[in-house]
Amino acid sequence: MWSHNLILVVLLLGAGVLACGGDETSGAAGSGGEAGSGAGGGGGSDAGLGPWSCDAGEVPLDDGDCLPAGVPEDGCGQGFVHDGDAGCEPVLPAEPCGPGTMAIMGETTCRAVAPCGAGTWGSIPTETDTQHVDGSYGGNDSNGSASQPWTTIQEGIDAAAAHGIVAVAAGSYHENLVIAGKAVRLWGKCPSEVEIARDPQQGAGIDVEAGATGTEIRDLAITGNGTLGGPGVWVENAADVLVDRLWIHDLDGTGVFLEPDGESTGVVIRRSLIEGAAVGGVACFNGTLELHESVVRDTQPNSEGLNGMGVVIQDDNGGEPWPVLTVVRSLIERNRYAGVAAVGADVTIEDSLIRETAVRATDGLGGNGVVLWDSAAGLAKATLTGTVLQDNHELAVYAAGADLVVERTVVRDTHASPTSVYGMALGSFLGSEPLGPRPSLEVRSSLFERGVYAGVSVAGVAASLEGVIVRDIAPTAETGTAGVGVAVETHSAPVVRGTAAILGSVIERTTTDGIVVLGADVTIASTLVRDVASQPFGGISGIGIEARVLDGSNERSVIEVRDSLVERTVRAGIYVTSSDATIDSCLIRQVEPMPSGESGHGIHVVRPQDSDLLASATIRRSVVKDAHEVGIAVIAASGELQDTVVRGTRAQPESGYFGDGILASSTVYWPSGEVDLSEVTVTGCLIEASARAGLSSFSASITVRSSLLDCNPIDMNGELLFEAPFNYVDGGGNRCGCGLDERLCQAMSAGLAPPTVQ
Repeated sequence: MWSHNLILVVLLLGAGVLACGGDETSGAAGSGGEAGSGAGGGGGSDAGLGPWSCDAGEVPLDDGDCLPAGVPEDGCGQGFVHDGDAGCEPVLPAEPCGPGTMAIMGETTCRAVAPCGAGTWGSIPTETDTQHVDGSYGGNDSNGSASQPWTTIQEGIDAAAAHGIVAVAAGSYHENLVIAGKAVRLWGKCPSEVEIARDPQQGAGIDVEAGATGTEIRDLAITGNGTLGGPGVWVENAADVLVDRLWIHDLDGTGVFLEPDGESTGVVIRRSLIEGAAVGGVACFNGTLELHESVVRDTQPNSEGLNGMGVVIQDDNGGEPWPVLTVVRSLIERNRYAGVAAVGADVTIEDSLIRETAVRATDGLGGNGVVLWDSAAGLAKATLTGTVLQDNHELAVYAAGADLVVERTVVRDTHASPTSVYGMALGSFLGSEPLGPRPSLEVRSSLFERGVYAGVSVAGVAASLEGVIVRDIAPTAETGTAGVGVAVETHSAPVVRGTAAILGSVIERTTTDGIVVLGADVTIASTLVRDVASQPFGGISGIGIEARVLDGSNERSVIEVRDSLVERTVRAGIYVTSSDATIDSCLIRQVEPMPSGESGHGIHVVRPQDSDLLASATIRRSVVKDAHEVGIAVIAASGELQDTVVRGTRAQPESGYFGDGILASSTVYWPSGEVDLSEVTVTGCLIEASARAGLSSFSASITVRSSLLDCNPIDMNGELLFEAPFNYVDGGGNRCGCGLDERLCQAMSAGLAPPTVQ
């Protein structure tokens, strides 16, 4: 028999329940109360239940301040401005720059690559041993002086002293140059007046070979199509080569190509424009490449329709030497297949813009902004900081076998390719050597918005997302499926469990799921998940946080959700299938039914009828309010509820079904036909204002202690299901009634309809 305890509720339930359920604005720490506005969650919290001092969607700083998710107002890269909505916009001319002109971020007008200066030699420095070249000189007495210049550039290179200047006057020079055995400083008057038109049968426009370490190439243009597809500048076995203020354009080969042959090779490209090259704008095999304040655009595929990438760096020699790429304040746009592609390399991209990458011409695939692959020598490593990736395809950032760090970066408007349903902002996966080191992903203070299918997707990697916003992720156009904000899963073959920590983040305006965990281990803290819509075709789901088994495996998910807010979802706020969940100091509210009129549960924990994997949930110090059908449903599973409030559970508007605060139900497990019993413990909880019953047991066992059932039409209901008895265990210290009107707590059978197993 239930005890009729008259102890005051403040003593009975303790500060925990009263703090989270005492008024309409109470909720989990950092839940934002009832406000929920702004990218960071909005509003202050009255409860203070959890250890975090900030709102959901904010990261606590060491000095006690709170940093909202997204790029901070002072966090945009150089040449970008904050858009006032957690993102950054590049400062660039309103219209695209024409051929031979360029602008980098921070410039509002298009300009020539370099000014020309006055006189025959412009602003080229004059030294005692400078070798002068002027193709228009008509004399037969050339000696390299300003008055008697060489008429070909190669003559000037051959005559120059080591590290001497070769000054080139205006003209179009039909040559293929070789710099070998010594370094020279090849210096044109300006790119718009000095052109090296390479011989189409001779390969590279400028070939820098062994012994030419320290060579500088400045202020000239390189062009020329031919049958050999040679590069504009080819560097082999020479380090510390500087390419400065070059206009490399309209080639049937790569703009700048580095390829060591047993010796160190490295190039620094500064203030240059590379446009209309083929295969790759800049390519580096096993060398060191730096790209500063430059533009690489409109790279075309080769004659077979392959590639057309902007910047490529690759390990093809077992990491000897290990390739290194640095990109700073550069614009990489309108290339094909990939803006930046790296295989087994170290990559740093800072304050740059990568946009409008087109798909590959042959098969419609790719269009990625940044692609990272491992090599046989090890994982790629990449850091993206202060960078914007916009209007790319398939996966704006694709890492397969890479340790990736992303900070203060914006990825937006990623489109599906013609042959792929994906338009994801970021994907991080195991590489080609899945038994090797597990890749890692760290994302901080970044924004991912307006993608297709998924915002951030990781599989088999160790991921950390801190202060991240993922929003406006659309389902696929063909099927209307997915549209997930963040997906974390385990790699299936071989099995490598995915792990993730999602902290101080905002996931909003997605479809199907805000966060979905597939057989992985995930911690979610101080995070806001809201406005998750159901799929347009079929109208199912719209779940805030979902944890389930990885498809085709027995890998169950293990999630911990704390100090977080989940609101305005469809079907369920948190949905746990054959997995384990710990939910602590959270607020789940405003869960709507699916278009079919079913569900709308705050928290749903279930072992499906066709699964032999158990499900469990521990729910502490949390609030579930304004759900439909059931506030917390535990079906063929186990649940432990402590110091939790379930308030205002509504019946379905059309059918009038349910309206139970906490429901536990058993089910039949197929194919054995055995009844799978649910067991639920309710301790120190408040269940109030349910439309039907405070507690419902359908052939399940519910233990209740030190709890208050307030203003529910039925306090506790029990029904026989599958010929298995229901069972209520009185743990003592319980109270029932409505306001000041108290009544004996007792179970009854009102013939209520059971739930369906979902």
